[in-house]
Amino acid sequence: MFIHDTPFLKSIRDPLIIVDSNRIILYINKSGAAVFGKNDGNVIGQKCHRAFHKTDSPCVICPIEPVLVKERTYITEKWMTMPDGSRKCGEIRSYPVFDDHRKLIAVTTIVVDITQNKNRQSNTDNDFHSIQFKLSKRETQILGLIAEGYSNLEIAENLNITINTVKSHIVSIFNKIGVCDRTQAAIIALKSNLI
Repeated sequence: MFIHDTPFLKSIRDPLIIVDSNRIILYINKSGAAVFGKNDGNVIGQKCHRAFHKTDSPCVICPIEPVLVKERTYITEKWMTMPDGSRKCGEIRSYPVFDDHRKLIAVTTIVVDITQNKNRQSNTDNDFHSIQFKLSKRETQILGLIAEGYSNLEIAENLNITINTVKSHIVSIFNKIGVCDRTQAAIIALKSNLI
């Protein structure tokens, strides 16, 4: 089931992605494709994690997974580095799509740019504004990949280092920012604008 552009879908300017229950991309608008530096037509029919992150398994912090599991709307925030190098924060809203028999058949995800609001908030938010971490350049790279959902093996392959070196860096990162798992590390990194 592929979805064709309609006047309604074309009128949505925010990034919009529709995937089926197997994470196959059914539709993506131009704004959605631009977020990942892709051509919208090139990713239709591919698994979303493969098309956007070149991984064979779903992302660790995936806005689609909670909808597939709980069959309810899921809303989260995420900082992303855009293809032009700029940083933007988006509120990611993922909605379940059901057929007439209440079977989940797709997930619609819309990303609303909240960068300006987050920047204003960070200027007044003393809790995270004063946090200072001394991460090396390599640790910052690894933390960014962790936040994007890469596994240790994928990080090692991406950075051309051994998996043991990745594990060593992760232990150091966790100690420096005071967390004990990848999800906490990603949240702290995003809230503190470390990545």
